[in-house]
Amino acid sequence: MRLDFDQALKYGLIGEELVIQWLRSHDWCVLPAYVTPPGWTKGPRLYTPSEEIIAPDLFLFNLEKHQACWVDVKRKKIFSKHNISGDWNTGINWYHYCNYKLVEQVSGWPVWLLFLQEPQEDEGAPAAGLYGASLLALSKNIHHKWEIGEETRMVYWAPSALKFLASIEELKANFDCELSEFNPIEFEESLEARVEALEMKNRALERKLEQRGMQMMQALVWWKDRKKAQNRASSNGLWLPFHPTDEQ
Repeated sequence: MRLDFDQALKYGLIGEELVIQWLRSHDWCVLPAYVTPPGWTKGPRLYTPSEEIIAPDLFLFNLEKHQACWVDVKRKKIFSKHNISGDWNTGINWYHYCNYKLVEQVSGWPVWLLFLQEPQEDEGAPAAGLYGASLLALSKNIHHKWEIGEETRMVYWAPSALKFLASIEELKANFDCELSEFNPIEFEESLEARVEALEMKNRALERKLEQRGMQMMQALVWWKDRKKAQNRASSNGLWLPFHPTDEQ
């Protein structure tokens, strides 16, 4: 069954949360780029002065090491087999791949692709876990592309082109959610709790802004009254440097 955008987003976010916690445990600061407004039906975007580019999921930096990079996380149920060579492989959308190369050129920071491969029972399948490599390295080791006519749809790499970064157990060590079974109800409740917390903060901010607005309105009324008093005094040949009702 093909997932719609919301389902695919939730499915991917569980994997991304696992990877984010693992990255943080390795001293990376992580800025998610996938946080989008309600009703948004696009992935992360990088807006340049002249164009809109599909962006990777995360931006990472480590000030002590003076390093920064973009990271896109793909959660995959299986390694697939190439029907011609029989090699195991995993891949991403070709259009996204091309956009990520643009992100590198525009931002000057490298892009890494991480693949969170789930356990599979197929004989001879590579081990489950987190795999990854830089886009620069991957561009030199493309296994094959899936093309329909003259249009390229997907690009694939063999496991040998990727570095094995962490096992599923290592990822779970920093997270309390089971990867093998995605529970949309629990995840929805988790998201609702986060949204409710944000809404409470927004309501508190709105109250502060409302109070500040009332104070500004009162100050404006006071200023208008003062100007009226000054104008009346000036017409009588007098000038008052204070509001008539000010306490002396």
